[in-house]
Amino acid sequence: MSTPSHNGLVGCVRGSRPNLVPRYDRSARGIYSDATKLATAELNNLDALLYVCHHSDEEVENNWLPTWLPQWQRKQDLAVDHFPLNHKGFRASGDTKASISLSLDEPLGVLTASGYVLDHVRDTTPAFTLETLRFGHRFLALCESIEAALNQVEPRPTDLEHTLIACLDRMRRPTCAERSVSGYRALKRHLLTRGQFPTPGLAEDDADASDGHAYPEALIRWLRNRRFFTTTTGSIGIGPKVMRDHDLVVILYGSSVPVVLREKKARADTYLVVGSAYVNGVMYGKAMEKHRAGGTADSTFRMA
Repeated sequence: MSTPSHNGLVGCVRGSRPNLVPRYDRSARGIYSDATKLATAELNNLDALLYVCHHSDEEVENNWLPTWLPQWQRKQDLAVDHFPLNHKGFRASGDTKASISLSLDEPLGVLTASGYVLDHVRDTTPAFTLETLRFGHRFLALCESIEAALNQVEPRPTDLEHTLIACLDRMRRPTCAERSVSGYRALKRHLLTRGQFPTPGLAEDDADASDGHAYPEALIRWLRNRRFFTTTTGSIGIGPKVMRDHDLVVILYGSSVPVVLREKKARADTYLVVGSAYVNGVMYGKAMEKHRAGGTADSTFRMA
């Protein structure tokens, strides 16, 4: 599959680059791969992984593209599938820079990066679809599944309400935990009495009603097509809708958010990139500080 128009355009990005030149013999798959690797090397981070968004388990397991490669050809789907967790304040890997193997001659589908395993996924709830976030009874049913998951964790985690919106409002601005709790409770009261979500953007003079509108708008942005999950050590978070029990949550150096990986079948040394995640308590470098202080060994992840 060859797309010369893509190949020619890549060679024009940001002026002349010695390793980024038009290659009309390359397929679209090869061009996307080369461009993403080079952008990663130039920026010294792995934030391209923020834009990885798989539609299904089948797409993760049998994709025509490597799973670590965003499907740039359908970038318009991001507004439908998920909003990237790209708040500039997130620094899950601290001040580390990406440590990757970059060679245009290496196998096309493999990207190798350094980091460490943060945790393993213990339990996941059903995904929060747009329909779930429109109809109150479906959302309340999912809240019950979250409560069931939390009941299996000791000690019971806090900050649930804050975690569900990745501590951000709908405009990507940090919001406080108290506001999240207030908004979550106001939303549940609204759903129990009226049965459906408040109308987005509706202004309210009453503070309680205002929280009840602002919180669901943040939910729709950050929770849509993601799952709530717990980990084996008792952390909580939200991750891609295709994640499942026993997936790994890792910190990759140069990534602003944790990344969910899955071991590739029949290849124990190779992983599939499921997507990015928000994990309560680790988004601002705290886990990285603990990792350094403990002297834990780093790992190398081969992502296909």
